[in-house]
Amino acid sequence: MSHWVNRSISFLLYCLLTLCLSAKLVVADSNPDALSLVNTSTTFEKPSSSELVENQDGLYIAKVELHTAEELQELFDRAEAFLTEKGQSQNTSAAPIAVVLHGPEVSVFQRKNYQQFKMLVDQAARLDESNIIDVQICRIWMSIDDITEEELPEFVQTVPNGPARERKLLDAGYNYF
Repeated sequence: MSHWVNRSISFLLYCLLTLCLSAKLVVADSNPDALSLVNTSTTFEKPSSSELVENQDGLYIAKVELHTAEELQELFDRAEAFLTEKGQSQNTSAAPIAVVLHGPEVSVFQRKNYQQFKMLVDQAARLDESNIIDVQICRIWMSIDDITEEELPEFVQTVPNGPARERKLLDAGYNYF
């Protein structure tokens, strides 16, 4: 019972932190652990696939809303198709699509779940190797879900706070993919 209570409290704190960060806070450039106030009056909408056109810098971030393995599969398939439409097997002209994960979908990348999600993890590894995507996982979510960095594949990077990382990328000119 105590473990369940601790996990519930940790999850509630994570939700509160995420809400605060979404409203007015982001990770400061100079210190990833420091928070600074910014103007967040701009809203960002996920374009439909028919509206998706390459922005001038080729900077994209995946918008993960459902936090499921199925959503990741759809996202990875779209990323692969997007490059195929451009006639490329590798993304040599632009930064990879940032895939910032901060929800239950993180468990897809745990080594203990590899057999269950083998095709998805292998696809993510291929896309990462081809510079199509860059998978980044929130350390706060990892601590809530008791996941260590050693449990993740080598191609996966970790970031201090997923929602703050998303906001920072959007502020830097990334658009939702």
